[in-house]
Amino acid sequence: MTSQRSVITRRLVKSRPVKSRLVVAGAVALSIGLALTGCSGGLASGGDSSDSGDGAIKLGMLAPFSGSEAAFGDYMKFGAQLAINEINADGGIDGRDLELVTEDDGCDPTAAVAAANKLVTAGVKGSVGGYCSGATLPTLPIFADAKVPMVIPAANSNELVGQGHS
Repeated sequence: MTSQRSVITRRLVKSRPVKSRLVVAGAVALSIGLALTGCSGGLASGGDSSDSGDGAIKLGMLAPFSGSEAAFGDYMKFGAQLAINEINADGGIDGRDLELVTEDDGCDPTAAVAAANKLVTAGVKGSVGGYCSGATLPTLPIFADAKVPMVIPAANSNELVGQGHS
């Protein structure tokens, strides 16, 4: 028997244009994957030792919520939030809810750097995002230095390969 959430997810994804469906589906899948893989010292175990293990696990998202690509940022956000809602409804990760923290990169490198720094300051344990390659590239060292893993669902520049590793 198909669950109600699965039906809602399929309807949401199928009601979008093909490119948008791919972005939404990718954001959903990558959000779930990031949350469940135990990146950054183990999200389920609370990440680094400075995390008390109480409260929500914060996952960051950089996406264009302004500018000409804003619609795709919204699709990414809605897809990730849907996945987080489903995970939280099933008990979260080791009893802890996930919380999505979003920042607008506007597909602009300067705005993206400021947004990445805000996410790191907010204490995110992982980041999903990166729609525009030019805005994603300068954020990689910020997340790498903070030991925050980043899953990039859409940006596709060859320059992204191997970046952000220390």
